[in-house]
Amino acid sequence: MIKTTNHWLYSDNENLSIVIFLTEGDFMLDFRIATFLEVCKTMNYRAAAANLNMSQPAVTQHIQYLEREYGCRLFIYDGRTLTKTKEAEILERYSDAAMINEQEFRSRVSKKEPEPLRIGATKTIGEYDLYDSLTEFSKNSGAQFSVFIDNTEHLLDLISKGKIDFALVEGAVSHDFFDNRLWKTVPFSGLCAPDHPFAGRTVSWEELLGETLLLREKGSGTRMIFESQINLRGYSIKSFEKIREISSPKLIAQFVKAGQGVSFGYDSFLKDGLAAFTVEAEMTPGEFHYVWLSGTSGEEKTYLFEKFSRE
Repeated sequence: MIKTTNHWLYSDNENLSIVIFLTEGDFMLDFRIATFLEVCKTMNYRAAAANLNMSQPAVTQHIQYLEREYGCRLFIYDGRTLTKTKEAEILERYSDAAMINEQEFRSRVSKKEPEPLRIGATKTIGEYDLYDSLTEFSKNSGAQFSVFIDNTEHLLDLISKGKIDFALVEGAVSHDFFDNRLWKTVPFSGLCAPDHPFAGRTVSWEELLGETLLLREKGSGTRMIFESQINLRGYSIKSFEKIREISSPKLIAQFVKAGQGVSFGYDSFLKDGLAAFTVEAEMTPGEFHYVWLSGTSGEEKTYLFEKFSRE
């Protein structure tokens, strides 16, 4: 990071620099960056202009200014479809982080009371694994917090928009825009009713594929982990005779307990009175991770949460 007379230059190994202008007594992003982010969001100059209460030519001028400033194209047309260049994706990544950091800076200097910690969690973690940690955090820190429960895909969207500080998700997130670190490792196994023939057994894949599979919706971390593990063994979701998709972990547990099918998940599901089983070539343990937007205070806040959520 290089400081010049009136701005900071953030450079990465892609040889792209992002300019964050400073004014006297204030900290603010160049207003043209806000225009750029709106175009990234809508991928339409006319829609971006309407959302920003600007004329379309003004939006075009802002983008052209940034392209001259950075010496690269940010958007190109593929036929009639507007697409982002690789350079635009890098600029969007750093601009999102800078926008969130600016908002947090303004909040910290203008308010005496600290902002509540905004935590995201997947449905499985939120419903089965988060309560004890939140209880300890509340007791030990006395801080205010808010919790958002959703699937991994939607949580990443909330992080990128600055709606939450970090999230607890199943598996590591492989994306240039996000950083992550391990929260904890948990056993991952088959789940069935206590009186099901699979209960407490190691079953063959042939036996398993004949069962009704209850699984989460696309975008769920639990589903992604399960699919990756069965793919490694040469199978897929389509290998099962019957499939039922259910977006609620609790409802899946109820169906499993009633003998309406089998599922896969973490040991915490056993709290609902389910039994576990294994399959040939035991499943790899699952990992829960903290994830946050690169370049923001999200990482700092994960350590704050971790410090005060220990018993």
